[in-house]
Amino acid sequence: MKRILPWLGLTVLVAGAGISFGCSSDDSGGGSGGSGGGVIGGSGGTAATGTGATGNTGGGGTGGSGGGTVKLGRACATDAECGDGLTCLLPNSGALDGGGPAKGLCTTTCTDGGNECAPFDANAACLTFTSGGTGYCFEGCDFGNPGSTFLPSKCHGRQEMACSPLTNDGSSLSGQACLPQCNADSDCGAGLFCDPGSGLCVSGAASGKDLGEQCVQQDGGASQCKGNCTGIVTSGSSTPATYTCTQQCTIGAQPQCGWSGVTGETAPGFCLFSSTLIPGTPGIGDRGSCAQLCSCNADCKNPDFICRSFGDANFEAAVNQKGYCSLPQNEDGGTSTGLVNCGAGGAGGAGGAGGSDAGSTDAATD
Repeated sequence: MKRILPWLGLTVLVAGAGISFGCSSDDSGGGSGGSGGGVIGGSGGTAATGTGATGNTGGGGTGGSGGGTVKLGRACATDAECGDGLTCLLPNSGALDGGGPAKGLCTTTCTDGGNECAPFDANAACLTFTSGGTGYCFEGCDFGNPGSTFLPSKCHGRQEMACSPLTNDGSSLSGQACLPQCNADSDCGAGLFCDPGSGLCVSGAASGKDLGEQCVQQDGGASQCKGNCTGIVTSGSSTPATYTCTQQCTIGAQPQCGWSGVTGETAPGFCLFSSTLIPGTPGIGDRGSCAQLCSCNADCKNPDFICRSFGDANFEAAVNQKGYCSLPQNEDGGTSTGLVNCGAGGAGGAGGAGGSDAGSTDAATD
């Protein structure tokens, strides 16, 4: 089985995606629609982006049991914390295509078609992150979460993990598993950086274009973006209308997408998008994708995007932005003009009173 980051359709999660500052979880971002359609591919040709894991056993069931007795998927710093049969995969291990899981991961090696993962979680998936690489067991999970907090029963309640879709062909869901998803460098620890394209901790900072910038998808080559170069399509189309730089995230995590999580601090991005491969309504702890935030159309780095209003005063105050960047096409077939007015500067102050005529008018000319 091949796991491909399945951004083959987007669901807009505004406003707030469950963050607990009084936002409506079903706000559509300004009336008739959200961004028109979804995403094709990623940073390299045929949609294989980010971690690009291959191989699988399990992972197609109804999610992991997650709770206190299941140690597969727990955070760790030593093998002793994981229990018999499991080892601690560290952030600096480089074991997952050169990266490692933020805050450590209790796991064990496995083989495609084997049964090594089942004793630890009946719904676990055996995945490799490079072709022919070592397989590791990952905890199963269930999508969705009606609450506003991380559940211990889902990926151990870890913000630096995400319940992620698995797919054989890039177009249909074949399972789900808790996969590493750092959301900031602070998740990885000293000397390591969070790779926004893979969700793994790596030794060097990502380079390239920032979140929201327009990009060109390169077949078989490195992404132009710090994260992934993703094709955005309108509803009913399979041809991208534009390509833009995206970054992976965990829905509900703080920090995320360059924002610290401090209410009132200007957020450059927010985890507002989710793959349409996730059935039902995605929730806290599911894998998402960062959207660039904005307060008017001119803020959007991709010239094909408009700034679509949140329509939620509480959320706007929390992130100090008025909307998010997306295509102007609405899901109902209409077109949004976006937030056109960026605001004018205030009127200038009154001039000061004239000076006294006493003394020479050219005293400083020498």
